Amino acid sequence: MWNYSLRTYDSKTGLYKDQSIGDTPKPYTISVAGKPTRVVGVGCKNGGFYVLNATTGQVVHHTPLYTGVPSRDARPQGRTLALPGAAGGLQTGCATDGKSIYTNGMDMPLLGVSIDPRERFQPPTGGRVVSITLDTLDEHWRHERPRVKAVGGTADKPAFTDVGDPVASGIALANGVAYFTTVVSNKLVAVDMNDGKLLKEIPLGPVWSGPSVSRGRVYVGAGNILFSPLDSREAFFPKQLYGRVYSFGLLGNDEIDRMGKGDE
Repeated sequence: MWNYSLRTYDSKTGLYKDQSIGDTPKPYTISVAGKPTRVVGVGCKNGGFYVLNATTGQVVHHTPLYTGVPSRDARPQGRTLALPGAAGGLQTGCATDGKSIYTNGMDMPLLGVSIDPRERFQPPTGGRVVSITLDTLDEHWRHERPRVKAVGGTADKPAFTDVGDPVASGIALANGVAYFTTVVSNKLVAVDMNDGKLLKEIPLGPVWSGPSVSRGRVYVGAGNILFSPLDSREAFFPKQLYGRVYSFGLLGNDEIDRMGKGDE
């Protein structure tokens, strides 16, 4: 049992306390013991992706979990998807195309660890998108986000340096491309669904929400006041007090027809 007034890590038991399900559950079918079985796949803030029997709720499979102590130098090892934490692990919007699972990832293991309120806000250390099999047993690829050299403050005296670039947004899948946003570098990112290779990055300014795709357009909302500033220690998430919606894509036939008739 845990809430934000408590520390997120218990050094006596070695347990991370925030075990919330941050992801939206996804129903699909896999083979279990040779039989087609209806399951529910869902990501957790402990950094694991779980497959549950849709009838009984029993855990069928899950990805490996990080159980080491929280530190700035901690990294997901092997097939571990993300580090646990109050704002870490897997968040809302992991995606599936019915063939694979695509997980977001946010490493922020030191947030809320210290009992000293002056040390509770610690910057993220990493972020990624990972493609795994529906049963979680194999990994296809992972797109690791590069660290951001400086965040907040001024050019000659940044508030933080060498900051991780988490992917906390939902992931949108369309036409062989996975779209997502990053919350420190503030970008809309497109990667190839087959191999995770980077296709395009577009700076948006402060952003937390994930994109959606419809009729050849990519839509994404921008603006972010998460952890709205108490002081400069929270500057690792760039802020913006107002929002906007962006639309990216090619002109549709209806728009081309209007332009041909002299309409703007």
